Amino acid sequence: MQFTVHDQELNDELSALMRNVKPSARRKMAKVIAMRIRGNRAGQIKKNVDPDFNKFAPRRPQKNKNAPKGLMFKKLSRKAKRLMFIENSAEEAMVGFRGKNIHILETHQEGGEATVNKLGLKVRYPERRLLGIGKTERIIVRDEITKALADKTSLES
Repeated sequence: MQFTVHDQELNDELSALMRNVKPSARRKMAKVIAMRIRGNRAGQIKKNVDPDFNKFAPRRPQKNKNAPKGLMFKKLSRKAKRLMFIENSAEEAMVGFRGKNIHILETHQEGGEATVNKLGLKVRYPERRLLGIGKTERIIVRDEITKALADKTSLES
């Protein structure tokens, strides 16, 4: 699942500063940013919080006694760092999910209908944003760019 966020405000603010940084340093910085965002999102998914620190919609009550209870995405939160991939280049850093349950994650990310059993029963899920740019992610990006600009070896002459 690839989820793209075009944050124009953040882009405008930092693009002029990044022109002075060497491409190799930008690539390293993009990797660090992606890894830090992946770790941050994994922790927030475990707490059932979206990027803006809003709680996920709770589970619906089930008649079945064996149905899962409590927090959402328990299995995902245990394996989140493994299931989340990072891609980086000198121009971008991307964090996304991989694995066999991507369709479930996409349904929750966007909110929508999904088939839940072999009989074709469809259930409507509320939106639960697993990925996105929030306040914490903006701080991570700004911190890493500030570090790169403070490091004189990463600047072009």
